[in-house]
Parts: sequence; structure tokens; C-alpha cells
Amino acid sequence: GCTDPVAHNYNPAATVDDGSCETCSDGIQNGDETGVDCGGSLCGPCLIPGCTDPVAHNYNPAATVDDGSCETCSDGIQNGDETGVDCGGSLCGPCPIPGCTDPVAHNYNPAATVDDGSCETCSDGIQNGDETGIDCGGNLCGPCGCSDLVNTVFPELPDILEACTTDDPILLPNVDANGVTGSWNINTPILPGDLLGTYDLTFSPDPEQCATAFSLTLEVAAPVMQEFELADTICATVLTLMLPTNSLSGTPGSWFMNGDPIESLISLNYIGQVLDLSFVPEEGYCALTTDWSLYVSDCSQNDSYTLSGEVYTWTDYSLPDVQLRVDEDTVVTNMAGRYSSGGHQVGDSIFIEPLAHIGNVSTSAGLNLLDLVLVQQHLLGLSETPLSNYQVLAADVNADGTINVLDLVMMRRILLGIDESFGPLPDWIFINADYQFPDGEELVPLIWPYSVTVNPVVSNSDNYDFIAIKRGDLDGSYPDN
Repeated sequence: GCTDPVAHNYNPAATVDDGSCETCSDGIQNGDETGVDCGGSLCGPCLIPGCTDPVAHNYNPAATVDDGSCETCSDGIQNGDETGVDCGGSLCGPCPIPGCTDPVAHNYNPAATVDDGSCETCSDGIQNGDETGIDCGGNLCGPCGCSDLVNTVFPELPDILEACTTDDPILLPNVDANGVTGSWNINTPILPGDLLGTYDLTFSPDPEQCATAFSLTLEVAAPVMQEFELADTICATVLTLMLPTNSLSGTPGSWFMNGDPIESLISLNYIGQVLDLSFVPEEGYCALTTDWSLYVSDCSQNDSYTLSGEVYTWTDYSLPDVQLRVDEDTVVTNMAGRYSSGGHQVGDSIFIEPLAHIGNVSTSAGLNLLDLVLVQQHLLGLSETPLSNYQVLAADVNADGTINVLDLVMMRRILLGIDESFGPLPDWIFINADYQFPDGEELVPLIWPYSVTVNPVVSNSDNYDFIAIKRGDLDGSYPDN
């Protein structure tokens, strides 16, 4: 019989080898091999030819050997879902759009990104567009038969008209300083709240007017929060605190407390209180009202306080062995997932951040075939139930901000034992338990609140909790799996 212990037909009872052994190196497909000397329970996996480039249109995550078939955004061929050669589609950059980029031309194309020299204007010496003569008539050019054209002027309008989305409606004049009548290429009054960005506006004189067109740029911005060099805690020994009348960006405004205007504070009147103040910018500035909380401390007390909380998974499992930084201190959660840090003084500003899970837990813990299925169903649009925000974070194992086949491949390599980790990325993600994800379809947030700042410390507090998410564990089976 066959006496080779690594052969498919090994016979442990055989005492004489009769040359019948079927092995992974005999050049024959035998045993449970799925190919010649590969596959099955004993031989190595069979090579799978295909495209191994994860950013190619036809990427095959199952391929183990690149066969040169990859269709990419740099191969000089229109393939995949490209709408042009190496551009457009879901993977490549947008294709350039040729057209006329002159906003006062008859055939101006606001979508064009490259001027192709096709602009038809009131000064090209050709009758085109809606002109009734060469470079005259129509909506943009002066009327035909005019010996001289009057320049349309609006002294009250700047070349760049700046507005804020919170501004009142803007009414543009329909008669210029010379009495030229006409109309704008935008409905007036303009509603800034419905716009955001840069717009090219054109005033076209009425057909009977011997006048040129007038253009300007409208820039609509969103209001911004103002910043100040202000402390969050002051001692009552600072008898009078004068509040700044301008933000760091130079925006003037006024301060209010409980709805009443205020210019300064007498600290002795507010010992032990947290004051809620608001800075309201002057009209005409694109700025938001800024809120500021100020704690007035006695600063003569030596009482210290303890800050504590819990770290648990999104499936409510209390997670031990999580190392956290609490200001300059380092603490570790106990078996109940809890941590605490004492000795903090009134008025202190304390930063709390989970650093890492330091327990002896492998990257594969919590990963199983169901996790792979959930990612694959999400990619194919077959999920009966959308992934939760925590599952979305768990699925993005390479932390590139998207869920894609590369995440699926990395998870599969961990399960097969090919890789032991997700590279330099930690196995755990931590997020402030009080954080509320924005409404809308599930997206991978690139930034989330992974820490909390206690400012100021005013008492013992026991509610600084964090939620732990294990990369790849979409079904929340850790630690059971």
C-alpha cells in the first residue's frame, strides 16, 4: 500500500510501499485535488488568474495571480464604466468638458471646464447667437443701427458682490446710471439663503437700448463661528473681566447673558457658577452667534474630584483592559469595563482619551463568515437592513473612508490566517458614547469624537463613557466568537 503519510491514499496499515501513492507533486489530479497537484484538504490552493489591482475596474479579490487583464484609469483605453479614455465612471476622475467659458458669450456653457475657442460674442465680427446683425441685436449685444454704444454702469454695484446665506433678499436695479433699462440672468430679488458659492451675473440691455451688457460676480458664503482668546475658568480674584468687543478675525459685536447685554463681569457675584454668554456679531458680517461657558472659581478651595466612566461595545459588552489617558494620568478599565481618575481640582480642564486595548486578544477575535457576508451584501446592494453607523465603522477595516472590496479581502486574509493584523491600524475604534451620528444614509465618517474634554471640573462625575468597535466585527459577536 501507500506508506507516504502526506499522500491522499496513505494507508497506515501498509508495511510495504507498492508505488500507488497519490501526492501533491505527482503531476496528476487525484485524491480530492481541485486541480493538478493543488486544492483539496492536503495540497496548497490552486492559482486563480485574474486582475489583482484593487483600483482596477475588473479587480478580482479572489485572484491570486495577475494575468495582465486589469482595466485601469491609466491604460489609455476606454473600458470599465469610463465615459471617455481613462476618465469618468465610478473610479476615474471626471472627463474634461469642452465648450465656451466666457459668461457674456451667446453660447456660454457653465458646465464647460476647458475653453475650446467656440465662444460666440458681440465682438467677434460674425453674426451669431441671436444677433440680428454682425455683433448687434439680440439679448446680449447692443441694438443694430447704433453709431455709439453706451457703457452700462452701476456705480452702486461692486465687481464682486459678497453676500451671506443669512442676509435679507438682494434687489438688483433694472435701470443703470445712464437710464439704460434691461434685465438680469437671475431672478430678483436674490435669496441668498437658497444659494451658496460663486455665480456669474449678467445685465442685458433691452433690445431698443444702444448699450453694452454689464457683468459682475456674486459670492455667497455661509456664516462662520467666531473665535476668542478667552479662558473657560477664571478665579474670583479677577475682580472685573472686560469682554472683547471684536473676535480674533476682527468681527465686531456685543455680548449677552440671559438675554441682557453685558460688557464686563464682576466675578465676586458669580462664585461657583457656570455662566452662559453669547457673542452676537454686528449686522453686515457673515458670522454666527458664538456661545461661551465661563466657570467662576473660588480658587481658594483644595477639594479634589474624581472623573470616571465605562467602556463598552456597541452590543453593550463591558470591555476590560482598555488603556485611557486622563490628562497626564494613565488608567486601565477593570473587568466591568470601568475606569476612574482622581485628584482633579475645581476649574481644571481635563482631556480623556481611550488609547488602546492592551488585553491579549487576537485581531481575528470576533471575525467570522457572517461578517464577510454582511460586507458583501452591502457592496452588492443586497442588504435587507442597512448597516448601522457602528457596523459601517467596523466594516472600513483599512480606514480609507469607504467600504470596498479591499476591506473584504483584508478580513478574508485574517480569517484564513494569512495575515495576523490589519497592518498598522489598531484593532479597536473608540467613540464618545454621547455622540449622535447625523441623519441620512450610512457613510464612513473620517473624523469622529474619540475623546472628551471636561472643562471645567466642578464636581465628581461618573458619565464619561466610550463605545468600543472592533474592526471587522460587524455582527457584534465579540467576545463570544
